[in-house]
Amino acid sequence: MPIFRYSNKLIFFSHIPKCAGSSIESYCQKIGMKIAFLDNQNYLEHLASNKAWNSSSPQHIPGYAIARLFPVNFFDAYFTVVRNPIKRLKSAFKFQKYIEMNINSKMNLSDFIKEKLEYISTVYGKYDNHFIPQYKFFQPDQKYNIFRFEDGLAGVKKYIDNIISRENVNIQIPKSNVRDYHPYYSKTDLEIDDLSLEKIYHIYKKDFDLFNYKIV
Repeated sequence: MPIFRYSNKLIFFSHIPKCAGSSIESYCQKIGMKIAFLDNQNYLEHLASNKAWNSSSPQHIPGYAIARLFPVNFFDAYFTVVRNPIKRLKSAFKFQKYIEMNINSKMNLSDFIKEKLEYISTVYGKYDNHFIPQYKFFQPDQKYNIFRFEDGLAGVKKYIDNIISRENVNIQIPKSNVRDYHPYYSKTDLEIDDLSLEKIYHIYKKDFDLFNYKIV
């Protein structure tokens, strides 16, 4: 839930994990926006040192918690980027398995879906909220400007630029968190069987419906 400030405007960005959030935050900092409720350090380190104040990093706080912290219409604008639930799931799985190493090295995505996904998609804080459905990051009863990852970031850049100057800013949104994965990473890890596909649709049905994605 990073908060951007520019001039007299407060802008709320619902950072949904694995939906270009880090790139957008880097861009906003580059063009001079002040940013709060962002901590790029590993939140697990804070948990281990008993210094954590929440169960996830601040940028991944779910919408229900935001509603408890900020009154309705506290911010001047709300926006977010969403992603095809299957693509987002694959990205989160790779990140948690090969970068964070929180998933057993012998577990593939289909097994992970069948054995763990239904439970962890409901537990706030688990895997830094990477598997929580996207709609749960929205603050209730707020009007959002919603952009889709698959459409590219030109639309969200134009939206941000319009907030600060109503003109195009001659800086591109950087590609953040583009990583090289483990040398033994195999695309077979990401194969999804039919039963797993049914589970994905069941767990993320509201995301598919709200953001007009089709399951194939």
